[in-house]
Formats: sequence, structure tokens, C-alpha cells
Amino acid sequence: MEQIRANGISVAFQRRGNGPPLVLMHGNEADHAMFDALVECLIGDFTVYAYDQRDCGQTENPALPYTLADLGDDAAAFITALGLPRAHVYGSSLGGLVAQSLAARHPDSVDRLVLGNTWRAGISPVEFNPEGIKQMAAYRADLAAYAPKLAELFFPPAFIRQRPSIVEMFRAGGRSEDKRTRRGAVISQTAPAELSRFPRPVLLLTGSEDRMIPPAATAALADTIPDARLVTLDGVGHVGVIQVPDLVARIVIDFLREAA
Repeated sequence: MEQIRANGISVAFQRRGNGPPLVLMHGNEADHAMFDALVECLIGDFTVYAYDQRDCGQTENPALPYTLADLGDDAAAFITALGLPRAHVYGSSLGGLVAQSLAARHPDSVDRLVLGNTWRAGISPVEFNPEGIKQMAAYRADLAAYAPKLAELFFPPAFIRQRPSIVEMFRAGGRSEDKRTRRGAVISQTAPAELSRFPRPVLLLTGSEDRMIPPAATAALADTIPDARLVTLDGVGHVGVIQVPDLVARIVIDFLREAA
């Protein structure tokens, strides 16, 4: 891992590959490692920067509350600190909200934008998936006991049967309660990220079996973005970058090459 100062924090990141820059933004419960398999599929075409957001992985930040706008500003400062005029950006789940904030507040920092398994910034997931959010909160109260149930919210049952070790990912729970609270607060914020004037193409990815962020919530983003295209991955759950990284990579590579 490398470290770089950006927007007053020490950002930890991994840099791999060759080609145009592509920045990856992870989900709420994750860090840069959620993209490990995807990165392997991308490094022949892009220089990939997978970084840890605030309160995640090895990034060091003050123990203070922050907003989605702060995370978007972090991303813009990270791109600038790397010496890049702008970069392709792929945000997954909460990372998709961060990517929306970045693109809305700093459009010149973003080349092409990919938003995966995410929803429109400014809307709480409770509005479109109250039962799923309620279940996740209940299961997170006892990770040791409910890790298999949590896994079923993120991955289809068939995938879990094929790869039972994936359940262990939900037992880890290495983040402190303070950090989880600050991260969780970002999800419920109501400030929108306006993308109606974003000038470049946007790819929306969703999974037909996503039980956390239903496909309709991701699809609704298309109505707010001028040049958006939607791809639904059949049989895929919330974390396509882990379940089908090769397929996700092919779609992303084709989109970014086409738009270049």
C-alpha cells in the first residue's frame, strides 16, 4: 500500500497496471480489497488506483463526522495529488454515492463514470428497501452468529454454495463502532449530487438478484443523467466485482474503450 496526503487526510491506496487511470471506490462495509479480483482483470488496460476511504483500511483521518461532499472532495484531492488531470471512476454501492458527489462537485476530475449497484444520492435506502436495511442492521448486531444471513443479502445462494468461504468476509468486523457509525451516517444523508449536467458518458451496473440495492433503484439514476446506459447482470447480487469480476471487467473495459 502507498500513502498520499489529500484533503487533510492520509489516503492509503494500491496502484497497479498500465494505461489510462481508473479510480475504484469501495462500498460502506469494505475497503480497497473488495476490488482485488476485478483489478487483476483490469491491469492490462488501465492503471488502477484502489484506495481506502475515510475510516476504512489503512487510511488515516480525524475521528470527526464527515459528509458525502467531504468524501467527494477527498476523491478529487486524491486524483490531484496523484498528478492526474482527471481519471475514469468506478464507484460501487456507497462508493457509487461518493462517485456521484465527485462528479457533481468536481466534474473536471472525472473522465468516464461507472456506477455499480448504487442509488441516487440524497435518498436513504430505507425508502426503497426498508426490509433489507432492517435485516442487515439486525444481523450486524452479532456478526459471528449471523454472518451466513448477511452473506445472503449480498450474494445469491448458488454463489455462496459454490464459494462457502465468502461467509467469513462477514465475520471479520474489524472496524470500530465509532468508525461504523460515521460511515453509516453518510448513507442516510439527504443532500443530492446533481448529475444532470455531467458532460460525459455514464455506465450504470446492477445485478438482477441484488437484495440490498434493488435494480430499480439503480435504474432510476438513468433518468437523472443525460448520457447514461444501464446494464443488468443476470443472476448477480450486490457485489458483482466479487461474484463475476471477469464479466464486470469486460463490460467496463468495453465501455471505457468505446467512450475514449
